[in-house]
Amino acid sequence: MRLLRVRSIEEPARLLLPCRDRDEFAARLTGLADLFKLFDVADSLLPQNRQEIGKAATLKRIQAVLDSRLAEEGEKAQAVAAIRTLRAINGARAAYQHSSAGSELPKVLPQIGISYPVQDYAEAWAVVRSSAAEALTAIRKALQSLTPD
Repeated sequence: MRLLRVRSIEEPARLLLPCRDRDEFAARLTGLADLFKLFDVADSLLPQNRQEIGKAATLKRIQAVLDSRLAEEGEKAQAVAAIRTLRAINGARAAYQHSSAGSELPKVLPQIGISYPVQDYAEAWAVVRSSAAEALTAIRKALQSLTPD
């Protein structure tokens, strides 16, 4: 049984595009957040007390699976940190897209390892991609530890 299924390859391919300015950075963050929405965590994997989490709340669903199934505290801590990173990336996306959330940028960007205000958008995008890749790798390893080969 697969714990996560990415239903499209179009969004991941867009993440390879360069980033030169604020608008492109915001667009890449949106593309990455859209990729997170493509994760498909089966209802059967959720614990009974978390069945109400909607399909669109993919990061909450992943966290619920990991919280309920990971026994080893070190693995659980790594998975929680990875989810926190992905949430920070999503928070940055929201802050760039919605003027009402723009005041969150000084808080969320440092959580990803980016200084505020952003001086170099190409470098900031490289940091986001690297942080997301590390977080997704940690989540993948945690999820793989839950399933037989």
